[in-house]
Amino acid sequence: MRLLYYNIFICKNGEKTDYPIEKIIDFIATRDAKIKLRNLRNGDYSLTQMREPTQERETRNRSFWISRYRDKKPLAGTKGTDEAEPIEKDVLETSNCLLIPGKNFLAMEYSHLGCRAKSLEQYINKFLLNNINDDSDKWTVEIIEIRKKSSIDDIQSSSNIKSITVEFVVTENTECLLSSNEIKNDDSVIRTVLNSSNETAKIMHGNMACFSIKKGKIRKQMDPFEVVKILKTLNWDAEEIQTIKVIFDNPRTGKKNDSVDLKHDSQLQDEILIGDNSNGFEYLAREISNFYYGDGNRKGLSNSNQYNKIAVNSTTKIVREILDEKKAEGNGEPIYINN
Repeated sequence: MRLLYYNIFICKNGEKTDYPIEKIIDFIATRDAKIKLRNLRNGDYSLTQMREPTQERETRNRSFWISRYRDKKPLAGTKGTDEAEPIEKDVLETSNCLLIPGKNFLAMEYSHLGCRAKSLEQYINKFLLNNINDDSDKWTVEIIEIRKKSSIDDIQSSSNIKSITVEFVVTENTECLLSSNEIKNDDSVIRTVLNSSNETAKIMHGNMACFSIKKGKIRKQMDPFEVVKILKTLNWDAEEIQTIKVIFDNPRTGKKNDSVDLKHDSQLQDEILIGDNSNGFEYLAREISNFYYGDGNRKGLSNSNQYNKIAVNSTTKIVREILDEKKAEGNGEPIYINN
């Protein structure tokens, strides 16, 4: 499991505040399941589990599952047979989260098909008072990556780059995968490669597309300058891009066949529970907390100190109150009142 580290803030009119984030998580977690379900741009999401605060290292901490429901379901079968049966129930991809409100810190599990930080932002904002059509204060959540030095300089200095592999979600328009400068380049080589991979995956009804460039067994080396140039034409922040993996001999560490995923390389993170396929919420929540406060050395916990926060009374009402949970608007969402 890969844990990605973030700072998280409740914002008032765009300014970061000291409002206790756990109050919002508690509010959402205690809603009816139908109320917790929210439709976002890229799917349906819900906060499906939360651990009792008394089980946490600090009582303000919150461990929870944010779940994404898959639009395209896999088939169920039995090994050794040709059985392939439709799955009748909805399929959800879960992402484990550990929130440490006192430090505005969030550890979030990375999942190819699960919820990302940007979607978690959008999900929480669905419950906050942020109506753009009135003059009241606008409340939003902001989730910010905790950054570290990227390995791109190590790649450019390498004398032996073995391969580049890029994986991305099949999309209607590949422009979202390109850097802002590359979008303007009509003769873009990377655009041609992305379009070809994307269209091939569509023809084969695939959800993911991928392309690789490899050195092979020929003695000639890949040009590190050209490799980095190609890599920088991609929009690393695009949610559709899943992996930008480079295998190379790292001149800084001396490690041969070093594997770096540039998609997440510049973000502070940890890899835990390697080879452990357990998926129970209580078990994973406990292991994440134990790791972070143990071998994880509370990495990045003080990072939020660099941000200024305005004081907000913790009794301030910032959530949208439900008028009638049984009554729904045309889009299927409940009707709210804003005061």
